[in-house]
Amino acid sequence: MKPKYSIECNNRNIDDEISRFFQSATVVDEIKSGADTLDIRLNALTEMPDASTVITFSAGYEETGLSLLGKFITNEISYDIATGCFSIKAKAVESAGDMKMQKKTRTWQEQKLSGIVKSIAAEYGLISKFNMSPDPFFKVLPQRNESDTAFLRRIAAENGADFALKNKTIIFFDGDTKVFEVDKTELMGGSLKTSGTLFKSVRTSYFDKEKNEMVVVTAGNGSPVYSGKLEFGSKNEAFGYAKKQLERLQHNYSGSIQFAKGRPDIYAGATVKLSGLRPELNKEYRVSKITHNITPESFTSTAEIG
Repeated sequence: MKPKYSIECNNRNIDDEISRFFQSATVVDEIKSGADTLDIRLNALTEMPDASTVITFSAGYEETGLSLLGKFITNEISYDIATGCFSIKAKAVESAGDMKMQKKTRTWQEQKLSGIVKSIAAEYGLISKFNMSPDPFFKVLPQRNESDTAFLRRIAAENGADFALKNKTIIFFDGDTKVFEVDKTELMGGSLKTSGTLFKSVRTSYFDKEKNEMVVVTAGNGSPVYSGKLEFGSKNEAFGYAKKQLERLQHNYSGSIQFAKGRPDIYAGATVKLSGLRPELNKEYRVSKITHNITPESFTSTAEIG
């Protein structure tokens, strides 16, 4: 299959004028930091792009078409004196810088988590995409001297979920409905390793309105025990969280996989289901980071999973 790419600068397609200079492009999509990056390498430039140039980059194959890998804004242009080559580095378009900088102290009351995410998104003119079940209800949830980014990242971690800001959208989810099935024959390499403590149970709590007291809920049996930090509004929500967190904590393999061909359809936060390996390794893994590398002759993707 023949690799294919497309580049737009400020919504203007430049494929024809850049094709004779194009050497490679690397796109890094990372869920934990949300800091997606693009690095384009050229053997010449007819015109230096402005620092504020917005680059839209897509990649794929001539036989299957293109997939959008993101919109980026240039932040660094370097020139190699010895080779005469250029490197254009860009970061994902940042639409809510204050989310990371401005610290806030406030209390969220009588709200579901989806409502909190939606409210914060609206403050910055963003869209919210929430995919988490159950949707925890908070009687009281304090945000103490935290930026909204730090607050959402903390709540996501405490609920066994992920948070990201991409393409003017706050994404908050604990799983992806789409699962990419990947057989060993589709991989050219990689490694898996055990990591972390293998917890045998998860403990959390909920407020029982009839008893007017907090009640402890435990999923699993034995020690070590992972103690959830949040108090839920019902037994079902508390147990759902504990069960989901236990599944995640017991999934104690991490590592990386190298695809035999580029996979622009797979993104950070997606789920891949591996097969063709040892039985205990044939399971679902969350993609925490994926790096795409495109040249005129090749297209490869490498994913960090856990």
